[in-house]
Amino acid sequence: SLWMEKKLYQKSLEILSDFLECDFDLSNFSFISRQLKKIILRQKIKILKTDYHLFKKNNGVTLIFILSNSHLALHTWPEKRLVNLDLFICNFTRNYEKQINNIYREVKNLLKPKKTILKKIIRIT
Repeated sequence: SLWMEKKLYQKSLEILSDFLECDFDLSNFSFISRQLKKIILRQKIKILKTDYHLFKKNNGVTLIFILSNSHLALHTWPEKRLVNLDLFICNFTRNYEKQINNIYREVKNLLKPKKTILKKIIRIT
């Protein structure tokens, strides 16, 4: 195919995950935000911007990290003990699969879910 012949594109990994029955206080937004920042920076990935929205009805949060190479989005549902994660890191010249897997593992260890649904998607960048 064209993209393979000319190496115009890179294959990049995106992770979508649902963490169910989390054994963690999901209403503690400031702690979650600080810990995610540390997890991302440990992988030597630059954070360009962070934004969030707190939902007063359930103390949930949508937290977005815009990264130099894409994004991490986290959505918490404290009343359900549920977290949705979307993590995509891409770069034309480098494969970030190791960093993505490390971030995923650390977030999972932080939130302590009893069940996990994981989808790995290969994206073309």
